[in-house]
Amino acid sequence: MVEPIAEAALSTVTIKALERTTATLIDTIPFKSARAKYEAIKLVLKKGLPDYLAANYAKCETLKTLLNRNDPIALADCFVAPDFALQDQLLSSGQFLSRVKECCDKVVITGLAGCGKSVFLKYSFRQVIQQGYSCYPVFFELRTLNNQRVTDDFLISAIFRSIHSCCDSFTRSQFNHGLARGAFYFLLDGFDELKQDIREQVSSEINGLARNHHKCAVVVTSRPSNEFVSWEGFSEARLQPFDLEKAVDYISKLRFDEDRKSDFLDALQGGLFESNKDFLSNPLLCAMMLLTYDSFGEIPEKRHTFYSKCFDVLVREHDASKGRYVRELFSSLATDELENVFMMFCALSYAENQFSFSEEQMRNYVDGAVSACGIDADIKSVIRDFRESISIMELVGLRYEFTHRSFQEYFYAKFVVTDRKLTLQSKIDRVMTKMLSDDTIEMIADMDAAYFEDDFLLPNIKALDKKFTKINPDVNPASVLGKFFSLVHVVAPRDSREERNAVATAWRHANLENYYFFRQAYEKYRESAPSQAEENSQEKHEKETRIFRDEFGGELKIHHTNNARLVKIGANRFARSIKRGISLLRQELEARQAKRNRGLGALIRKEYAPGR
Repeated sequence: MVEPIAEAALSTVTIKALERTTATLIDTIPFKSARAKYEAIKLVLKKGLPDYLAANYAKCETLKTLLNRNDPIALADCFVAPDFALQDQLLSSGQFLSRVKECCDKVVITGLAGCGKSVFLKYSFRQVIQQGYSCYPVFFELRTLNNQRVTDDFLISAIFRSIHSCCDSFTRSQFNHGLARGAFYFLLDGFDELKQDIREQVSSEINGLARNHHKCAVVVTSRPSNEFVSWEGFSEARLQPFDLEKAVDYISKLRFDEDRKSDFLDALQGGLFESNKDFLSNPLLCAMMLLTYDSFGEIPEKRHTFYSKCFDVLVREHDASKGRYVRELFSSLATDELENVFMMFCALSYAENQFSFSEEQMRNYVDGAVSACGIDADIKSVIRDFRESISIMELVGLRYEFTHRSFQEYFYAKFVVTDRKLTLQSKIDRVMTKMLSDDTIEMIADMDAAYFEDDFLLPNIKALDKKFTKINPDVNPASVLGKFFSLVHVVAPRDSREERNAVATAWRHANLENYYFFRQAYEKYRESAPSQAEENSQEKHEKETRIFRDEFGGELKIHHTNNARLVKIGANRFARSIKRGISLLRQELEARQAKRNRGLGALIRKEYAPGR
């Protein structure tokens, strides 16, 4: 049943827009069509798609937050419209949506965990309706594809079924007709939540949707990835972090004890925001900060310490009032036992790229986690603790989901540094298959730097440095570049008004693990490279890029047969910088390892010195 608020909104705000779009669709039918068929299609479109819009308008009306885990609140009561960086322009949310509407743009909205990508897409769905856009917005969560059977038109069929479920008389041919006429405004949420084995196909379908139905606007959300460089026709809109004004506005809106919230707001405006901008500019982390600040009176400096304290708060916050007794968990486990079970649950599911769970999957993962911890516990009671006692999981429809996926990543990182049965290399390999922005690796490194560097980073950097020692990048750049990239190509201008974009080049990564090492070395040491102003001048770069585009078609595979071409476009300088960065990083890591070993050696000698 459609909620009254959605019906009211549709009846007062959007009926005219829906009628305009319906009329546009119907008027494109050839005049020779039978009148009866004309009227039938008109009836379906008027009665069917509005039902879909009403149902999804209601779905996007409310959401649960970290502070309101049991009772959903109105989107308007907690939403602060973010800004976007798009093609070197800073746009407000309103300006961004207007641009997408006016240009039928194809855009990927990128941002880190908790920055509000999904919430913005819900807001966008409602805005398309409230502002009377003459198109049908289609809000679709891409993660739902993870548990569906793969077919040739995997994504398009799933989107059609999501509409058809609200209007069983709406046909695929009518859907195809709407696609051809540009009737739909697609809002596709969570590309980064797709399983690896279907991501390539979904990527191909999204590009096909944009290419074959260019009159339809397409907006996709995801964590950042180099993968989107190859999405032809798509622009990347980077969701901007909150400034102090937006952070204050956001906290002010949250449903929380007013006096305690006021203390936190005073601290924000008194300098806390500037000293903790990385955390407080992110909506999710900002809310978590409020919880931890309220409980501990301070903000942890390290991300993993922050998540640990936040989990402590969730464990203790399963009643609404302060000063209460500690309630027994449904599973009768001690809180540290429940935490270990949850850690193993996250480790098992994260290793298999599973982010949401059916009832059966939930039971299987929890059963595996309990067994891995070597304890006895009732599976249903543990699941109930996850949902009710600590509210770190929620049931959305028929599937269990994390309150936020960042908790899954934190607990996987904790598992990595706690476990010593599996090799660090094998545990991190699981992380390397995910999006490049995944900060789980950084949390692992922060939790146990010595373990991370000695058992993972240094061995891999030494192996790369050993290979590069015998390579002259000015003659054979492909042997250096090929460790990290498979292709280099000229990026077509995203906007014809900005011709300078035509001289940009992009590199497609070939190996996610090696690409991580590239970022660690190249980004750290490129600023310290010897000055080569003339060699790296903008004029020289533009000349080489024009050669790249005009002589070589703007694309080269990183292969030894293309070494001469790579040198001609200046790629040897890039290879030289990478080689130097890898060597410098190896030296730095070896120096730190030697220092640790000296300290350990001194401790051992002192402990076992004669006479002790």
